[in-house]
Amino acid sequence: MLVSVTGGTGFVGSRSIAAFSAAGHRVRGLARNTSAVDVVLRPPGVDLDAGRRHRSAAGHHVAPFGYLRTLRAVTGRRLPAVLLSATAMPPVGALALPAQRVWPWHIPAEYGATCTCVCDTRVAEHTGRLGPLPRPMAETMSDTMRRLHRAGRLTRRQAGSLGDAHLLGDSDD
Repeated sequence: MLVSVTGGTGFVGSRSIAAFSAAGHRVRGLARNTSAVDVVLRPPGVDLDAGRRHRSAAGHHVAPFGYLRTLRAVTGRRLPAVLLSATAMPPVGALALPAQRVWPWHIPAEYGATCTCVCDTRVAEHTGRLGPLPRPMAETMSDTMRRLHRAGRLTRRQAGSLGDAHLLGDSDD
């Protein structure tokens, strides 16, 4: 069974990863502190160099305009967007839930996600010195979009230029 552990480098998460690994399960961990990943995975006997690994853009702080600019560059799409002030987001998120019950298309403004916008946290400048350097955000976005397209979660149109057949090789996996 594939098990996903949120907070994989924390007290409970690290022990959960060890227990699931020992029981023979495949484990994916989500960790905010990438510098602790090596320490957490070594005791259960996980070989960090075996197989394919995908690291996210952990360690980056990106303002909404920078995120949108990078996503537009990666996909080659215009991607129209409405950018609101962070203080305006929680009321929009609270109203989105009742509206979603009658609106036939998904409204991408869940309350939990909008609260996260208000609680923005800067990444410590020393993050890169504690462990592996984060990948460039554009690489992470490209890999993620390709994987989502291959898995059928994104249409060719949604993937933009990444949905082109000649760009869908497995070299990035």
